[in-house]
Amino acid sequence: MSAGTLIAGAALAKLVYELVCNKDTAAIKSDKIFVDFLVENPQQDYRTLKGMMTRRVKKIIDGKRRFKIGKTGDPEGRLTKYSDYRAMYLLCRSSDAGTIEVLENYLNNKFYAFENCDNQKGGSAGMMTNKHGEYFLYLVTE
Repeated sequence: MSAGTLIAGAALAKLVYELVCNKDTAAIKSDKIFVDFLVENPQQDYRTLKGMMTRRVKKIIDGKRRFKIGKTGDPEGRLTKYSDYRAMYLLCRSSDAGTIEVLENYLNNKFYAFENCDNQKGGSAGMMTNKHGEYFLYLVTE
């Protein structure tokens, strides 16, 4: 096998990895999705994690007219389904769907009664699918 074939094979393998397996948030292309508050693959106990998420949500929603909390495996695809929100803040990313559902349930129960919250009820609602084996907890704002 020639050196050129090896180099071409390595380049192709890298490209396939980046397209299929790269889970870096830099792969998110939308300028409406923000990762400033993102906790990746949390190792904290739920009590600590819930406290972190609560503080982050309060900081984000301060001064916002409307917001909604949800979960997804495809942030860019999910954002396209929201025509009335201008920004998506990713709060948590995990390969464990259960972690994301526990956090969504907690935050929805905590914030759904807020006047500017568009979530209809507390708890965790709806199906969640993923593209690359990861799940996200998010907050969208107007």
